[in-house]
Amino acid sequence: MAETVKNCPYCEVRGFTPDTTQNLCINTDMKVYHCWKCGAKGRWKGKLLLSGKTSRKLDPAAFDLLGFDIETPESKVIFKYLLGRGLIPDEILKEVRWSPQMKLRAIFPVYVDGEIKVFNARAVRKDDKPKYVTAGSKEKYVYRFDLFDSWSTLTEGPLDAHSSPHGIATFGKGISEYQLRLIASKFSTVFVAYDPDAPKARHDTYYALKDAGVDTYLVYLPKGYDPNKLGLAEMTQRINNIRMMK
Repeated sequence: MAETVKNCPYCEVRGFTPDTTQNLCINTDMKVYHCWKCGAKGRWKGKLLLSGKTSRKLDPAAFDLLGFDIETPESKVIFKYLLGRGLIPDEILKEVRWSPQMKLRAIFPVYVDGEIKVFNARAVRKDDKPKYVTAGSKEKYVYRFDLFDSWSTLTEGPLDAHSSPHGIATFGKGISEYQLRLIASKFSTVFVAYDPDAPKARHDTYYALKDAGVDTYLVYLPKGYDPNKLGLAEMTQRINNIRMMK
């Protein structure tokens, strides 16, 4: 039986200190792994586990992403959290995932032709660090890009996207060249609704989209508020007000 050990890439995202003593045991014959420190276990599906990379360079294909139709204590906690953040059950069931390897994190994935390319995982407990974990190259993809046509509301994160009409997200402040080309190739109108604590990113993104030929508008939010905190009804009203003034 062929086995190898590596530093576990899951310890940190499961709320443990980073593994530096090679607690991850991988059975390369049976293609399974188990960490003796954080308890992560599952099927070995990617090269990540043999690469020795840390959780900062995670391969999204190395995680088992599950729907909320599989009821466990962890999935119920995550589902309840998402409801509390304003997501509707249908969106949660269709668009959000969870993983036993990520413990209590809501996972927002991007699939291309049925293949997982990137995901953002958000801790649902206040004290869990880091707050966000990303697997894959987030700068190459746009969350919820395939769901809408013609126009969109551009936000920073997935929760903000779910709280905005035709909401999409760049997984952070600002827009990459990849994301700019994607958005400009599909949407004729974009409402930029980045958080008010990132004025430079908001204006740089606005002008980048304008220069790319997109009809672009800024959505100004009150200090201390993001789209998720304002909620879908308020964000819809703000977008409609801008449309009326066009």
